[in-house]
Amino acid sequence: TGTTSPNPAVSAALTGTGTAPPVPGVPTNLNAFRGGFGGAITANLSWGAVQYASSYDVQWSTSSTFSPSTLITGATSGNNYTFNGGANGLASGTTVYFQVRAVNITGAGGWSATFSSTVR
Repeated sequence: TGTTSPNPAVSAALTGTGTAPPVPGVPTNLNAFRGGFGGAITANLSWGAVQYASSYDVQWSTSSTFSPSTLITGATSGNNYTFNGGANGLASGTTVYFQVRAVNITGAGGWSATFSSTVR
């Protein structure tokens, strides 16, 4: 399988410089808080905004080794995300592990450190 290059015209429009933006860095300042308001089985995630990011992918698993894991591509354009454990078949009280990466037209940055929350 091949890879595709970013469209220079789109890159120039995004950066205003005529060059593609650099690949974004790794998210830091990771937080996960139990949700559970209104009976929902959720975890509220947040992280520090990453320069040049246009969206963020979230990866989650009930295993700290992320085997298996589920990738939510383009989960959010902001630096927070509400994970719905109930919609993913998880019971209240389940510990879920998360990683986040920043993405832009140039590519995806590295995965963050692992952080976790118990969904309620």
